[in-house]
Amino acid sequence: MSRLLKIALVLLVPSALVLVVALSVYKPGPPDKVVTAVYGYLRYQESSSQQAGAVQHIVHAARPWNLTPQMSKATFGNSVVYRTTTNYDAPGGGGPRPLPFPPVDVWCVLLRQADKAQRVVFVAEHHDLYNADWILHEPNAESRPELNAILSSVGCDLVLDR
Repeated sequence: MSRLLKIALVLLVPSALVLVVALSVYKPGPPDKVVTAVYGYLRYQESSSQQAGAVQHIVHAARPWNLTPQMSKATFGNSVVYRTTTNYDAPGGGGPRPLPFPPVDVWCVLLRQADKAQRVVFVAEHHDLYNADWILHEPNAESRPELNAILSSVGCDLVLDR
């Protein structure tokens, strides 16, 4: 084997291994549409004289397929396709179609309100055969144990205050 080939192998094989390991552990942040959905919700909360709060943490759900319609108390978005509880641009709920479940992707968002209380919302990507949209969900949880059960079910690793 030529000397140049040996040097190339010595340098390329470890570099390739480092690249493979780096790519396997790389976890990008939330997509822009998730961030847009969260800030649209916060603007809506502020405009409707409710405590909006600020984003404290956003995590990716490990099991988005476990989010069910029963876990969602209210939905928010700008969808022209899917029906939501609140549509920012079209009063009356937006599109004609019900949200398809389960969602393809879910991000869990921890909000901190001005009074230091924490609130959790979910941003889910819903798909049907021809359409897709990101919709924000308020969880249907009246107590901390119910909220913890929903977080556990969808695989959200959020640490809540006691």
